[in-house]
Amino acid sequence: MSPGPVSMPRVAAPPAPVVLKHRVGATHNRIFRANMSGGLVGWLGGSSKRSLANTVAQANSDGYEVVFVVRDTMNVLQALLYMLILVVTLLIWCPAPGYLVIGRRA
Repeated sequence: MSPGPVSMPRVAAPPAPVVLKHRVGATHNRIFRANMSGGLVGWLGGSSKRSLANTVAQANSDGYEVVFVVRDTMNVLQALLYMLILVVTLLIWCPAPGYLVIGRRA
């Protein structure tokens, strides 16, 4: 004896998307990255002060007020990758951790 027809349960329609209105006085934050160079290029011609000044100038020209600067860190995987890049480029160049510049626009 076979069971009767199986009825599928009704699925409710998904809810309508919620649109968030812009609050008065809300701020928009953005993170800018000041990149550094390692190896011989970074040692001879790299300047962390110049790179940081250029990043702050870019943030200001985009209309952001710089509120905080923090040193970027790297993890073990990045360190191994950077060492591999140094070996492949014969110690000439590799990326290096720089600074994170946090900007706020009202």
